[in-house]
Amino acid sequence: MKKAFRKAGNIFQIIGGYFLALCCLFGSLLFYNDSTSKLETADKYIGFISSTKITNNPSNISGKYNMNKNVFSFTLNGLNEILGIYNSSQNYDSYLTSMKVGDQVKVYFKAKNTSQINIDVYQIEKGNTIILELNDYTLRNKIGSLIALIGGIIIIIIQTKNINKTTK
Repeated sequence: MKKAFRKAGNIFQIIGGYFLALCCLFGSLLFYNDSTSKLETADKYIGFISSTKITNNPSNISGKYNMNKNVFSFTLNGLNEILGIYNSSQNYDSYLTSMKVGDQVKVYFKAKNTSQINIDVYQIEKGNTIILELNDYTLRNKIGSLIALIGGIIIIIIQTKNINKTTK
């Protein structure tokens, strides 16, 4: 009887491992797809900055873990959305100095109906100056895609080795 439970447990472990690998590979595809964003298809808004600040933006992982990261958030007159810029170095000095209340900016972003900060901001232009380039956004998502892809491949390799061990 114990042997049957152990075998069933191994099957669930194998299925769970491959499911996790599939989730990583699917996440990698989503990140990569998002990294191919083009300004021509993005939502665009031209407006005056009504507020700027560095905001703590908690994100939830699997409903269990909270990660608190700062983002540079700003609002534009007439746009019912809080936009934000995430920088992994957490250094937002250049945005604080180049984006002042009252400045007119053109923002390319992915519109969302949410009260949370929208960090899907592709590019910000102020006059002839590009404050945030599309390449910054796409690079961040390509790196995320690569990490998820490598994670998925590693999980598949580990699962395959585990299967080979249990079948011997």
